[in-house]
Amino acid sequence: GHEGGYCCKITREDPAMSGEKSSSGYDSWADSIRCPGLSVEAEGLARTVEEVSKRWAVLQYEGPRPCIWIVFIGGTGTGKSTVFNTLCGLPLSQTGIERPKTRGPIAYAYRGMSLEQGFPIPGVRVKKASPTVSEEQRFAGQTGEILIVEHDRKETSHWILVDTPDLDSLEHDHRQMADDLYLMSDVVVFVTSQEKYADGVPYEFLRTIQNDRKPFFFILNKAGVEMNTKDLSSAFKDHDIRMPKDRFWLFSYLSSAAPEILPEGGDFFDFATAFSRTLSPEAMPHVLREERARKAQVLGERLDKLLGALKTEQKASEQWLAELDRLFQDS
Repeated sequence: GHEGGYCCKITREDPAMSGEKSSSGYDSWADSIRCPGLSVEAEGLARTVEEVSKRWAVLQYEGPRPCIWIVFIGGTGTGKSTVFNTLCGLPLSQTGIERPKTRGPIAYAYRGMSLEQGFPIPGVRVKKASPTVSEEQRFAGQTGEILIVEHDRKETSHWILVDTPDLDSLEHDHRQMADDLYLMSDVVVFVTSQEKYADGVPYEFLRTIQNDRKPFFFILNKAGVEMNTKDLSSAFKDHDIRMPKDRFWLFSYLSSAAPEILPEGGDFFDFATAFSRTLSPEAMPHVLREERARKAQVLGERLDKLLGALKTEQKASEQWLAELDRLFQDS
């Protein structure tokens, strides 16, 4: 970069190449970037640097861990936590429609996975808990913390199920946590409802998933009898969102009363069967291989974008210095 320190310069001796972290939690190379903001590309430069840093950290963190991160994302009152609880088979996450119930993410993971070591989201504490809870003791999570509820179920030892704060929460920290966990996800379960599916937030997020080419399951909960997958697919197509038939599910209503009892024979049972088959232990190596490659490709695209912006900034700074020198000579 520019010798005046305006842009980033990375050498083989840079600590970032060895994975060293700065005190802020980001790679040291990201902290070293300084730009004067003389070009149009500089407007979103800070966000791009932050995203690249997080994506880099996620790849380093997930690389040696043979498990699939399945992240549940949705709006307030859509039934996201109910779907999460039912797949876990335990009343772990608080449910409700009157206000955001999930204040911090709740993960259901196999015991002994050491997920706290090198956790890639800056400023997030990792806390562990036992799944032996009653109906009155459901977790809501805490802001700035991920609660990991450990279990001993061998059949799902390759899954990490994560319930996230509501995507449409008024709290910025809640929305940021949902976005950060999306970066960590290998598969997304996106849950919305009949009264909310046409809002701007679901469309925008589904477009992000589609552009990122990330595997996902889409669930529309509380669907009326008049709704069908064909009409909804057409509605999403009008917004340039294409829904795969085998990942698109409508539920008339999913009760949160007894998540440990999987409804037999209904829409949710069909979804759970397809979900388990798609993400089976036999399918895990392929899923992880494809998703790690996809994440690396997306990171490369973001790095290209960052380098392009830095080059534009460097050129703009050189032009500004030349003009400043001309003005100095004229004076």
